[in-house]
Amino acid sequence: MFKVLAAATAMIALATASGAKPKKVAKHGDWEVLCERKTGECTAQQKLRTPDQETVEISGFPVQSGEAVAGFEIRVSGNALLKPGITISIDGGQWLAYDYTVCRKSRCLIQLGLTSKTLKEYLRGQTGEIHFYLFDDPHVRRTARFSLSGFSDAFADVGNRSGPRRVTGQ
Repeated sequence: MFKVLAAATAMIALATASGAKPKKVAKHGDWEVLCERKTGECTAQQKLRTPDQETVEISGFPVQSGEAVAGFEIRVSGNALLKPGITISIDGGQWLAYDYTVCRKSRCLIQLGLTSKTLKEYLRGQTGEIHFYLFDDPHVRRTARFSLSGFSDAFADVGNRSGPRRVTGQ
């Protein structure tokens, strides 16, 4: 499974083609559906804050790419410590680790692909947790908790509005 996730991570394209702020078109529970004005591509998104006020954004959308059926993008502060990356757990289950795709001064981005098995955990789940570290305080783990309330409906809405994104390998 790690191989599928690692391969899909490298394949997902950035959803910043237009540069314009996406339009909010729906809200499902704790998730918003945002659509790019120029391309029409949509994502399900939730913005989070850690207890020490670090901002984290998590976005999901359907993809067509081998075994990957969902693409996820997670954005954290630009001063993120690159190693060990982030870890994610759904409902206190197994922790999965991911490396950053790209880091800039303003933010670091992780792009990953989920298999149908992993996506089902998100669709059925109640809560998730993300752990990451910052460069200026590398011994303090930052934690962002997110709700999965409404995620199933938001993910389906994204699929209905813009269909799965087609991504190809490198």
